[in-house]
Amino acid sequence: MWDYSCASTLLTLNCVTSKKCVWCNKKLLRMDPVGFQAEASQRKLIVQISICPYCGWWTVFRIFQGDHPRSAGLFECYEGAMGSLKEFDLTDISAPLSDVRNYLQIKRDKVFDLHPRIFEELVGSVFRDYGWEVRVTAYTGDGGIDIVLTDGMRTVGIQVKKHKKGKKVEAEQIRALAGALMLNGLTEGVFVTTSSYRRGAIKTAEKYTEIGHPIRLMDCQKFLDALEIVQPEQFNLDGKTFKNRVLAKGAYIGSGIEKPFIEKEDIYTRQIISSAYAVNELLDLHEEQVPHFAAEE
Repeated sequence: MWDYSCASTLLTLNCVTSKKCVWCNKKLLRMDPVGFQAEASQRKLIVQISICPYCGWWTVFRIFQGDHPRSAGLFECYEGAMGSLKEFDLTDISAPLSDVRNYLQIKRDKVFDLHPRIFEELVGSVFRDYGWEVRVTAYTGDGGIDIVLTDGMRTVGIQVKKHKKGKKVEAEQIRALAGALMLNGLTEGVFVTTSSYRRGAIKTAEKYTEIGHPIRLMDCQKFLDALEIVQPEQFNLDGKTFKNRVLAKGAYIGSGIEKPFIEKEDIYTRQIISSAYAVNELLDLHEEQVPHFAAEE
């Protein structure tokens, strides 16, 4: 979902040093810095990554030291890179659910563009994060039940309807869910929609609940809020992703007085005292250069 962005010095500096995600305004998770030493020279590289655990947006802050052209003498040079949102096809049923979830954190209104099958899988993934065992039924011939939840004691049937924002769920649709629950031997249900509910639908669900057949209603807002609540538990940064972001081409954002590598230091806070290079001048960090760096002990 995130591409690598080469931006101007000003944009990169503002975004890379921010403590909040520029997309969803959540607090960034700042990882510990990692130091690398070149095998055949005095050149050193220090890298720190920040990532938004909600939507996955990221930034990289890099420090070059040693015999690098911009870090000679007493100075070290700073470079930044950051994620850039790519266009995302929400009708592609092969799209990774993790990408869909991250995308909806940024663009909530895009939930109305989801393919119905993706929406079902997404709903199932949210309940799975709450501890339920989830089975998404066949796309056709599901008997009116799209998802079945179990927790060892209870079995719950879910019906998922993707509606346009202005098309509200009617009372008849709640009664249809109640009938589907009965046919499948279930006594508890949840109706999830991308829109909202008419007053008659809400009252119908309340009546079924009163007689011992509870039906809970989840509208678009409640679903997206639930998605956000469980989203941080999905955060993951594997070795390949880390390497790709270390290698991401970025923009030169300045230089400062050289300092030694310190574990757990927030290198984003190092003081920039010189930005004499052209705004759009970029430092190339090609993949073939990286194997020459070895992590410091």
